[in-house]
Amino acid sequence: MSICLEYLTRTKLLETLISFPCSVFDTDRQVAISINKKDDDYTLQQWRLSELDQNDLPLIEETVVKNPFEEICKNFPDIKLLQCESPDIPSKDFRPRHTVKSYLRQFDGYLKFDQYNKIKERWLWNIFINLYCPQLAVGGMSIKRSIGIYDENIDLEIMSYQKQAVATNYPDIHPIWTKWDNCLLNFNGVPGEFILKQIYLPKKKPSKKFQSYDEWRALKLNGLFVKQ
Repeated sequence: MSICLEYLTRTKLLETLISFPCSVFDTDRQVAISINKKDDDYTLQQWRLSELDQNDLPLIEETVVKNPFEEICKNFPDIKLLQCESPDIPSKDFRPRHTVKSYLRQFDGYLKFDQYNKIKERWLWNIFINLYCPQLAVGGMSIKRSIGIYDENIDLEIMSYQKQAVATNYPDIHPIWTKWDNCLLNFNGVPGEFILKQIYLPKKKPSKKFQSYDEWRALKLNGLFVKQ
């Protein structure tokens, strides 16, 4: 973590950059979690993408909570996040004497996640296409094998081709993707994985000044732990 991001996390200024709705993807369980804010509460929707109901839609479990990220950590203690790297913020631009507003405005200039949002879209699309149009998924793999190139640009081009094919040839399926897109991807602001990464940590050996790891982690989740 850069010194700038460390400062924002410890002082809780990072929380002011969160916008809702947002989403978090658990790649191991193939679960997508959407977070919506209403007044002082948050609605969590857990989309179990690999489990379809009688209408061929993912099973969705909805709960209302006070702290969405803490709730996700509690319900998914071993969550495997879709990788979200911290933005590269030059240390020379960090000035502790800056006012909060000027510092946040400067930080926000670096906080761009366009590339990461494409990664999220591609991950979700791959699950969708394998569930609803596996023949197109097989076709995409064939294209990559035939040209012998495996990189992000090729993946994005194949995804674009597949989307056009779904919209043209599968009118019953295309609205389902539109719903997935609107509920899980079509957001502005900081990705949920980035925020969760700052408060969710893998299990470590506890510090001597805490009685247990659980005590240490609880303080971290509530923003009360400051590394000495």
